[in-house]
Order: sequence, then C-alpha cells, then structure tokens
Amino acid sequence: MFGHCADKKATFVLAMIITILAISSLHQLRLGIAAPDSGQTVELAYDDGTKEESWTWSGGAYAAVRFSPSLESSRILSVRLFIAGHPARFSVLILDSDRKSVYETSAVPTSTGWFAVDLSASNVVVNGEFYAALKWTTKDAPELGADESKPTGRSFFVYQDGSWRTYREVNSEVSKENLDGNFMIRVKVAAPPKSVQIVMRIEPSIKPLLPSTGIRVDGISYSTNRLPMTFTCEIGSVHTLEVDPIIEGAAGVRYVFVEWSDGYGAALYSIEAKGEATYSARFKTQYLLTVDSPMGSPQGSGWYDEGSSATFSVTSPLPVDGFVGILGGRYVFDHWSEDSTASGTSASMTMDGPKTVRAEWRTDYTIPAVVAGVVVATVALSAVLLMRRNARKPRAVTAAGTPSRYVEYLTKLEELRTRGEISEQTYMRLKGEYCKKISERNT
Repeated sequence: MFGHCADKKATFVLAMIITILAISSLHQLRLGIAAPDSGQTVELAYDDGTKEESWTWSGGAYAAVRFSPSLESSRILSVRLFIAGHPARFSVLILDSDRKSVYETSAVPTSTGWFAVDLSASNVVVNGEFYAALKWTTKDAPELGADESKPTGRSFFVYQDGSWRTYREVNSEVSKENLDGNFMIRVKVAAPPKSVQIVMRIEPSIKPLLPSTGIRVDGISYSTNRLPMTFTCEIGSVHTLEVDPIIEGAAGVRYVFVEWSDGYGAALYSIEAKGEATYSARFKTQYLLTVDSPMGSPQGSGWYDEGSSATFSVTSPLPVDGFVGILGGRYVFDHWSEDSTASGTSASMTMDGPKTVRAEWRTDYTIPAVVAGVVVATVALSAVLLMRRNARKPRAVTAAGTPSRYVEYLTKLEELRTRGEISEQTYMRLKGEYCKKISERNT
C-alpha cells in the first residue's frame, strides 16, 4: 500500500522560462513547458514547487508523470525529483508514450530536497509524449513529494503487477480524499541534434595481414589502419557496422570477433543514430600450435586463445616394421624439440605466440638382441649335443663285424678267380690288401 504524509511548511520556487509575448506562450506557461530551439534546454514541470503530500512504497511499484513536450523528438538531459524524506536508493525510469520502458538507471540521494539525476551522457531520445518515474527498489524507500494545489491529471501510480492508477484514485483509497496531485518530478530536455557522430573502432588494436579488408560501414570497406573512424549521421538514420568474424594476421596469428562494446554478439550490427556513440568491435587474439611427428598420432595442433594453455601428445612406443618388429623392435619417443624441451609424451605450454613442437624418436633394439642371443645359444648347444651323441654311435658293419665294402671286394675277387679272368699272382696280392684293410677297421 502507498503511504503519504502532509507538510504545508516547505515552499520551493520553480525556475521556468517564461515568455508572455503571445497566447501560445501563456499556454506553455500554464503547462510548465517551453519549446527549446535547437541547442537550447528547458525544464518541463507540472508542479508549483510546494510539497503538500509525500508518498512512499516498499519496493517494486513506481510513481510516473506524463510529459508532453512541443518537440517531435526530445533528448532527455536530466531528471529532478523532490525527496521529501528518507533519502535512499531508487531507480529513475523513462517510458515512451506506450508506457514501455526505454531507459532505467539507479540513483542514491544523500539528503532531502531536489535531487538531480544526470542522463546527458546516456543519449536518451524519445518521440512525442513520454513518462518519467521514480521506482521504489528498497525496503527503506524514499518519500517523493507531491503538489496538490494545481493538479493536471498527469501523475500515476504503477503497481507491481504493472497496472496503472491515477493519483486521484489512489489518494481516494488511502486518505479518503478525492484530491488529484502532481508528483514533483521534472525533466530537462533539449532538441536533439539533426546529426550525430558515430565512432567505429576495434579493440584491441590488431595487425591484419590485409589491412584493406575485414571492416565495413554501410557495405563500404575501410582499412583498419584508418581506425578509429568518425562518421556523421542524421538522427534516426539506420546504418550497418560489420567486421569479419575472423581476421588473419601474421603467420600463425589470427583475430576472432567476440562482441561489440555494448554486448551485441553478431559481427553484422544494424544501428540507429540516436545520439553520439562509439561502437568498438572487440576481438581476441589466437595463436597456432603445430605438432609435428612422423608417427605416434600427434595430438594438439590448432588455434588457441592468447595466454591459454595448450596440451600436445604422441602415442609411444610403436613396433618397427618387418621381421625386427616381430622380434620386438620398437620406436620409442625420446623428447620434444623446437618450442618445447619436455621429455614426456604429453606436455603443455602457454600460448604467448605461434608455436611449433616436434617429436623426436629413437629405435629400441633391446628385445630383438635378447631374442637373437637366445637363438644363437640354443643353436650352439644343439650342435654340441649332436656331436656328443654322434661320437657314441657305433659304425655300420656286417653281421660278422667286417666293413661291408671290402667284403664285397673279396666276393668279386673270388668270382674273377673262378672264371679265370685274373692270374693267381694278382689274386693273392689283392686278397692280401683287402684282408689287411678289413683287419685295420676291425681294430
């Protein structure tokens, strides 16, 4: 529920621009409105500067005043509010004629009385009528002053559910008094300039490989060497700002678009020139890591953010090709070279620039050598055992124990003698020789 209290003692003087040379000027005086020329500022007000009531709320609701400037478009420079008591944090809201919020900011008054919230740097521009409001956001909410002497039907209470009630309706419910009033909220406005300057820049400064590409305003390419650039645009005109999502730099360096300075995340940005503004395209730098190895399924090659940690690795050991590999020969990772001297198959490094790492390998013949030694020893042992076995094996002889060859010779010799084909002398000589041989081999 809203609360209010009366205070008839405080009197404030409203400073106004008063022109009384024409009937239209008198009309503006009655409404508290003056029509500013280009570059001139004026404070719009509907209260007389004297507080008859004060209102507060526990949080979530707000008090709004409808303003009707004579300009088609108004740039809001500041909002002044009369804090009648309990100065505490609150929010200032600007709503368009459809009661949709177009701007909100928080403020903390340090004392009672008139308190100004500067919006000049925020480029808040509204078309036609608009609302300015105090939104209660804290439990110990500030009291907002109200003038009930010259009500204009422009003040509203807005509940937490978004419903709008007139000042008179809420006052009738709270105090049973059917009185209207004006919240003591004032707005200083100026006619917006016919043109504004839009600044295009890149953060941080980059060094693209081709400076003539990557940046476009309304479809026209510009060199990054010319940034930041300032463009003069008509108020309300729409323009496109575009950057390439990835801009190539020197070897192993590239720049990746992150967002615009106001948080918009697409590289193509359509903007409306509402006021002076700077749009910065924010990029991050990435460096290329190259992992080189003739074997071992090298892992880790790719682009990494500047300052991040990159991990790279190979698989080890690997079998040698051919028969040696069958025997257990293998390639074994030894160490990394180039930009790393790590000795493990997996290592990490900080990416502060383009990096290349190379895996160095060695061939391990330990297992084949052992196998070969075992084979040689086995063959040698087998040969020794075979020789020993052959030494103990008896010679082949006839049933009578006579070497078979000379027995055959004697048999043929007897056949030749019988047929008379050799002389008796030759028979005796050969028989003696054969018998001697047989005797020698049987000993």
